Amino acid sequence: MTSDFTTADITLFKVNIFYEKIGFETLFKKIKSIKKGYFISDVIKRDIISNPAEKTFPALQLSGDGFQILVYPSSINLIAVLSHTNGMFSSFPPDQFDSPEKIFSKNNLQKLSLDYNAAVKMILDTLDVDYTKTNVLIRIDLEKNNTHFQANMFNKEADLALQSILGESMAVQSTGMAFKTKEDFHDVIVDAHYNLSNFGDIDNKKIVFNGMLYFKNTGIQDLHMIVTDYLKRINHVTKKLVGGLVIVE
Repeated sequence: MTSDFTTADITLFKVNIFYEKIGFETLFKKIKSIKKGYFISDVIKRDIISNPAEKTFPALQLSGDGFQILVYPSSINLIAVLSHTNGMFSSFPPDQFDSPEKIFSKNNLQKLSLDYNAAVKMILDTLDVDYTKTNVLIRIDLEKNNTHFQANMFNKEADLALQSILGESMAVQSTGMAFKTKEDFHDVIVDAHYNLSNFGDIDNKKIVFNGMLYFKNTGIQDLHMIVTDYLKRINHVTKKLVGGLVIVE
């Protein structure tokens, strides 16, 4: 029985907006000028402004159920994670966990998009940052348990096949593959970095796919469309490379 990656398999979703680094004192002074509670809406429920002496913390932290928006000297990071990871701001208290189906549902992502884009605009305006001079990095990690590859096509001679299927190959291994492409995503040329791996033994197999898309900021980001089209792309890639995923029975 074959299978595809779905929103239920997302273990990490990040959208980073990068800009020229701002000095700590200037950053905190400007962030502090934002009226507390300004962002509170249907989705964003909490906001915290850090002490300027705590330079390893985000200057501003906005959060809701299952996600956080963090403002640092050189980036604004939207993070939605479904499992604990290393890093203070990459995991959530138990009361902020939610099912991936709810976090990445069309209705929730559309509401989050509205609040996220409004927050980003306000933050960039407050920091006097021109969005056209910023870059975006989107990262989505996927993990599907009890699956294996339809066909293991990974070998040292796979470089030419990868070039014809996906683009320039970075590395080929016996149990996993990392590669990069330059492709069209939402009518924007992006640098894509992908890593497909097969883990586990006969009784506990899983497929892990890590991907990143890097491009010039185009303004408003449709989070639902990004997630939907990304999954379509990754399922297409896995079918091309390994014949798709098969459920372990």
